[in-house]
Amino acid sequence: MLKKYNWVFNFLEEAGNIAIQNQNSALANNKEDKSIVTNTDLEISSLFEKYVKNNTDTDHYVIDEETCETIEIFKEITTDKDYVWSLDPIDGTKAYYQGMDEWGIMVSLFYKNNPILATCYMPTKKTIIYADDKNSFILENAFTKEESKTPFKENKHDLNKDSIVMTPFSLHYKNDFNIVSGKYTLLTPYSAAHNFYLCYTGKAHAAFFSGNMKLWDMAISALFSKYSQIKLFNTKTGLEFNFLDLNLFENNWTLKTPCLLCKEKDFEEINKIITNK
Repeated sequence: MLKKYNWVFNFLEEAGNIAIQNQNSALANNKEDKSIVTNTDLEISSLFEKYVKNNTDTDHYVIDEETCETIEIFKEITTDKDYVWSLDPIDGTKAYYQGMDEWGIMVSLFYKNNPILATCYMPTKKTIIYADDKNSFILENAFTKEESKTPFKENKHDLNKDSIVMTPFSLHYKNDFNIVSGKYTLLTPYSAAHNFYLCYTGKAHAAFFSGNMKLWDMAISALFSKYSQIKLFNTKTGLEFNFLDLNLFENNWTLKTPCLLCKEKDFEEINKIITNK
């Protein structure tokens, strides 16, 4: 990995240990958007701020799910910041709080809006998916003696009724559910990290992200797509998300349009069925 960011792995190991140790006793509060935040989210957020402060210069800024400013304020206070970090301290907080395994820690780094580092760590699975501007890999059995690197994986089969497509639970109650479920095997993810883990380890063909997705839920895909046929596409325009474009987001960092994570050759078919276009 990029040597000057070796500390990111130290952060992931420490943050993962904190999350696992806290999981059975985590305390939760409701946020304004009715989602929940735990003491673990806040502890990991604070930890990351310390790592960034101790290992980078003043031209770095962190967009953190739990502490971030609006885009309008972000533009005002980052005129002298070339490096922008995106952090989701616990992606899948509800799953984490309920004692499930399908949650992760996601970190991305953009330099002048171009992605140069991205990682998704699933602590309970001891799996890290990593990319920088020079290489990419999946690290299995992370932080153990059995640690090993493998390339990104993709499901090599053509789309069929057994192909796993991850979709929000709400889609399962639409009138067209029988049409969609007749084409693919639909599963509901517990988090965005869960989606990325399944797609980049070859277990799922695609994942549909609804319109309530935030920057920190998707930022890693901007760089992962450089090393994989699996990319994140705007369901309206068909354009790929491969750099930090603030025009794609509402003022609170909510994505304006749903997205589809899949191979380019499968996008038109899946998008037409999922979105009824």
